[in-house]
Amino acid sequence: MRQKRNFLWLVMILGVTIASVAPANEIATPVAVDSTPTIEWEELVKAWKASADQKKPLLIFLTMDSCRMCEKMKRDTLIHPDIVENVTNSFVAVQVNRKDALALVRKTRVRKFPTTLIIEPQGKVLDSITGYRKPAEFLTRLETASRKAALAERTARRESSAQKK
Repeated sequence: MRQKRNFLWLVMILGVTIASVAPANEIATPVAVDSTPTIEWEELVKAWKASADQKKPLLIFLTMDSCRMCEKMKRDTLIHPDIVENVTNSFVAVQVNRKDALALVRKTRVRKFPTTLIIEPQGKVLDSITGYRKPAEFLTRLETASRKAALAERTARRESSAQKK
């Protein structure tokens, strides 16, 4: 399976390379670089700190090797412009492979992949989205979690100011 996939990648890369070479007597025109926005994934440790500093929930996309639905989620959902915008504006995002975060996987009891965890800066899990989700459904879950996080932040501020009085 892996050899077949590697072969297909090689064929695709060679095809693109060959197709992009202009004949010797023609001037090659510059090709526009795809400027599609993408999610900026942070390292897990830095993301926890950034989440607390920015008072934004942490979005952790847990994936694993050879996971077809993980790849489908990356390819279809996580590059959707509405998803990218929402994640960029409302969350600190982390993408982590199961093998690199076994303690987190155990602690959060993740059993299926992909799983997207949305966690408040204080550590409370706001949502656990298991499996592949289409962009519209995923966006709805993100928006709901973002509202929960905003409400929790307002409540914490009120409680903090009440204690000061």
